[in-house]
Amino acid sequence: MAWLRKFFPYENGLPSHDTVGRVFSLLNPQKFQECFLTWVKYISSITDGEIIAIDGKKSCASKNSFAGTPPLYLVNAWAVKNGISFGQIKVNDKSNEITAIPEILDLMDIKGAIITIDAIGAQKNITEKITEKKADFVIGLKGNQPNLHAETVSFFESKKLEMIGKESFHVENVDSGHGRVETRSCYHFPIDPKWIPSVSDWKGVSSIIAIESERYTKADQSTATETRFYISSLEPNPVKAQEIVRAHWSVENQLHYSLDVSFDDDRSRIRKDHAPQNYNLVKKWALSILKKDKTKKGLSLKSKRMAALVDTAYLQLLWSQGN
Repeated sequence: MAWLRKFFPYENGLPSHDTVGRVFSLLNPQKFQECFLTWVKYISSITDGEIIAIDGKKSCASKNSFAGTPPLYLVNAWAVKNGISFGQIKVNDKSNEITAIPEILDLMDIKGAIITIDAIGAQKNITEKITEKKADFVIGLKGNQPNLHAETVSFFESKKLEMIGKESFHVENVDSGHGRVETRSCYHFPIDPKWIPSVSDWKGVSSIIAIESERYTKADQSTATETRFYISSLEPNPVKAQEIVRAHWSVENQLHYSLDVSFDDDRSRIRKDHAPQNYNLVKKWALSILKKDKTKKGLSLKSKRMAALVDTAYLQLLWSQGN
């Protein structure tokens, strides 16, 4: 209480749970996010080569059946190196990510950055917007773009043997553990318009990344193989391409997973009006501060939250680091 009174007198004591809920439900989420982004720009910046992973997440328990509102679904932009959220856009369901991605790109100055998106982001208007904003991209490619995907698969299969062993186009890694051996081959090669004529309609697409995974399981002596394709604006560099593809999943591991495990996001029953969206932004703000703090090495994010609750000196330190 004494620490909070540094910022506001609270002459009648702390506000109740219901009062806090009403405030969050009434706050304009767009204006609140503008304040958040101003803070983000103050404490960090997007540098050349920064990987920004864009992906959606649903807060399962936020569905309000009585009011007829679906669960909160947000498209997030996660700066991998900075370990911070650079914005969020609310959508009705996963299919609406296609319209939300250009909106979230407009929130950020992405010049020099590398934008990564799964296959739902393989849209001509999205690659065009990223290119116009002077950024690069690595975007998943699947059957939702049938012509480009089919031509890419055919081109890869015809040229694959020529690229094996050439460091400028191909790199291979082998990992083992937990009774499995996984061999990953990354191919990164320029597009030949003769083989992939559909690419002429796509602005900025200049190369293809193919990730081949072969997983051998010792227990049942089975082998499973998978090949994933990506379109990119980058020059061929298979080592860098493999790092970028792996880095994209940090939006799941460092943001979505952390929100669920450390902030119980999937079980949050905050449902009224704008409260789910606004409170989710507060969680991301707190998560970013906790991740940037290096003074409590070895502590989990949950433990850091508890430490801030019982130790006002640590709480003050976190506040200072985030301002």
